[in-house]
Amino acid sequence: VFFLWSGTDTVFSGLLRAAGAPMGYLVWRGLQRIDLEGLRRILRPTALIALPLYVAGLAGIRGIVGGASPDAEKIRVILEQLNWLPFYYDFAASSIRAVASVGAVLVQYGILGVLLALVLGRRHAPFLIVCLSILIAMSLQIAALLLAGLRPDPSNPILAAMGALTGAAVVPWFFKAMAAHMEEVNRARPRQAAPATARATP
Repeated sequence: VFFLWSGTDTVFSGLLRAAGAPMGYLVWRGLQRIDLEGLRRILRPTALIALPLYVAGLAGIRGIVGGASPDAEKIRVILEQLNWLPFYYDFAASSIRAVASVGAVLVQYGILGVLLALVLGRRHAPFLIVCLSILIAMSLQIAALLLAGLRPDPSNPILAAMGALTGAAVVPWFFKAMAAHMEEVNRARPRQAAPATARATP
């Protein structure tokens, strides 16, 4: 992050880049001392609180909050002009804009998948993650239409399922990778010398 931070101030940019190495080392050392079970117990209630806040944030990004409520005639016109072919509006746009739009939705629902996996814990199943993410995506699309008069995008529920599945897969991968790493670190540490037993004098 610090390395990619570029600016007109050469001195400030150099200081940020120089700070990246020791901070990365401190993060690495901190991860070696982490209690995975304790981290799991902390993250679950944190994710439970963050989940509704994040969904509200998605509503704000979608433009639902603060939008002008449309009348029935406007909603009817939007639905009549809506193309239900998935990714139609992405293909109709420029290539850069389409990739950016698809990538943004995947990232947004990928974070949602991480939060859902943390809330559900070890009992989470891919099917449940898919159903919840599609339900949330469709609810946001309907709310955007009814509350702000915005055109729904049929691609978003599909992207929501894909992004949420990817995000949910990151959670068990992270804990397994950290457990394997800590096991290797513990094996690599030199064993402390056992105290010498007192020998009886003849």
